[in-house]
Amino acid sequence: MIFLRACLAATWLNLASLRRRIGSALVVVTGIACVVGVLLSMLSVTVGLRQTWLRAGSPDRAIILPAGTQDEGDGTLSRAAVAILKDAPGIAHDAKGKAISDAEIMTSLAVPRRTGGRHFIILRSFGPMALQLRPEFHIVAGRMYQAGKREMIVGAEAPGQFLGVGLGDKVTMPDGQWPVVGVFKTNDDVVQSELVADSDTVMAALRKPAYNSVIARLADAEGLATLKRAIITNPALSVTVERQSDYYERRSSQFSDLNDALVYGVSLLLGLGALLAAVNILYSGVAARQREISTLRALGFGGFPIAVAVAVEGLLLSLMGAGIGAAIAYSLFNGAQDIWYQNVFYLTVPPRMIALGLGWALLIGLLGSVLPAFHAARMSVAEGLRAS
Repeated sequence: MIFLRACLAATWLNLASLRRRIGSALVVVTGIACVVGVLLSMLSVTVGLRQTWLRAGSPDRAIILPAGTQDEGDGTLSRAAVAILKDAPGIAHDAKGKAISDAEIMTSLAVPRRTGGRHFIILRSFGPMALQLRPEFHIVAGRMYQAGKREMIVGAEAPGQFLGVGLGDKVTMPDGQWPVVGVFKTNDDVVQSELVADSDTVMAALRKPAYNSVIARLADAEGLATLKRAIITNPALSVTVERQSDYYERRSSQFSDLNDALVYGVSLLLGLGALLAAVNILYSGVAARQREISTLRALGFGGFPIAVAVAVEGLLLSLMGAGIGAAIAYSLFNGAQDIWYQNVFYLTVPPRMIALGLGWALLIGLLGSVLPAFHAARMSVAEGLRAS
C-alpha cells in the first residue's frame, strides 16, 4: 500500500508540472494524433472496400469462370459451354424444374464523374433467373427493365459518383441511348454501384458472341463438390468454379493485403518520428525537473515510483493524442462515399480499428518513456542539486 501511494504521489506531482511544460507536451500529443489519424484514415479505405466486396458474395452461390482468368469480367464462355454449365449437376432447381443459374456479361462504360472528368462504370447483365439467384436484389425507385428492351437499371450508389446514370437519364450504348428506368439496392455491395440490363439485349448491343461468367445457386451443402466433379470430368469444358463468397474474399485480399502493407509502412515511419519526439521531450521534462526529482528522492521516494511517474506521463500524452486523432479520422472519413476504380463504397472506421490506433499510440508512448523513466529513476540527490 505504501509503495502504491508513493507511485500515485509521484505521478500526481509529475502531471501537475505539465502546466509549465505545456508546449512540449502538445508536441507529443500532436505527433501521436497525426500518426493515429493517418493510420485510421488510410485503413478506412481498406475496410470499407473489403466489406463492400465481401457483401456481394454468397456461400450458396457458385461462380464459374473461364480457365486462367481471375476476374469475372475477363475471359469468355461460349454459348455451347454456357448451355452445359447452366444445368450442370449440383445446381439448384426451382419449382418448375429450371436450373437457378445465369450467364452474365460485364463491361465498362465511360460516363462523366461528379468531381470532373470521365470515369468508368460497370455494366452487368442479368439473365431470366437473376431474381431467384439474388434474393437481396430489390427495386427502390422506378421499375425493373423489360427483357428484350434497350433499358437498364442503376445501383443506388452510382448516381452519387457519376453523372447521367440516374433515374430517367439515358446512357449511351453502341446501338443508341438506353433509358435508366429503375434504381435498385442489393446488399450494400459492389453490384449496388453498377448498371444492370438484360443479358441477351446487352450481348446484341455489344456484338459479343460469348459470356464472361456463369452464376449458379448450389443445390445443397455438397453442391459445389458435385458441380466441380461434373466440370472436371467433361473434356468439353475449360473452366474454374469456386464458391462466390470465396471469389470475393480472394478479390478483396488482393487489394487489402497490398494496401495494408502500404498503410502499416507509412504508420511505422510516422510512429518512429513520434517515438523520437516523445523520447526527446520526456528527457527534456526530466532534465527540467531534476531539482524536483532530487527533492522527492531526498524525501524517501524510491527510483521506481519516479520511473512510473515519467512513464504514466508518456502514456497519458499518447492516449490523449490517439483520442484526438481517432476522433478526427472518424468524423471526417467514417461513412464518406468514395470510389476505387469502378467500385463505389463507403469509408469505414470500425471500433476494432480505433482500438488498433489506441494500441499503437500506447506502444509508442510506452517505448518513448522507457529511457527517460530509467534515467529519472537512476538520478541521485547530489546530481539533481548540482544541476539546479
